[in-house]
Amino acid sequence: MAIALEFLTFPASDAFIKNKGKSFQPIIDELKTREGCLKVYTGVQAEDKKTGYLLIVWGSYELHKKFIDDPNYGKIVQGLLPGYAGGLETSDMQHIVFPQDPANALSAPISEFAFFVLKEGVKKEALLESLGVLSAEADKVTAHAPSVYGESREHPNTFVLTIGWDSVEVTQTSLSRYDHH
Repeated sequence: MAIALEFLTFPASDAFIKNKGKSFQPIIDELKTREGCLKVYTGVQAEDKKTGYLLIVWGSYELHKKFIDDPNYGKIVQGLLPGYAGGLETSDMQHIVFPQDPANALSAPISEFAFFVLKEGVKKEALLESLGVLSAEADKVTAHAPSVYGESREHPNTFVLTIGWDSVEVTQTSLSRYDHH
């Protein structure tokens, strides 16, 4: 069964940034009691230091859907507001389906999310093959293998490659050895 990553990004409140995502602790505690919730991660984007992340790993999309159908879902979601600099409408939610567990990449000190959109005229198989090569190359230089990739349910033909790194500097050093032309 494929793993589903609920991937939320949002403008982070000062409190969320200052307390490193602990604003969501009541929500995280609630999520951990739900069937199929494997792990929850929070963080702030390393580059802009203003974008917040809430990543929820589900055993399957169907288990996540069961949670969404819960009558208390709306009340639970309202608990996210202290972490947002704006309202819930300022967030972006995607569900990425991975063929394997993304735990190593997500548990690393830095998790990189690279988005790839299939161009018109390019076959999905060709993009998947390229992602497989990128993933294998990343796994040669990261201590947090395997990297994983999967497709967004909300944005068909959009794929996310997730790689775990020890630091932003390691990411840049590792990637600088490739010719990007």
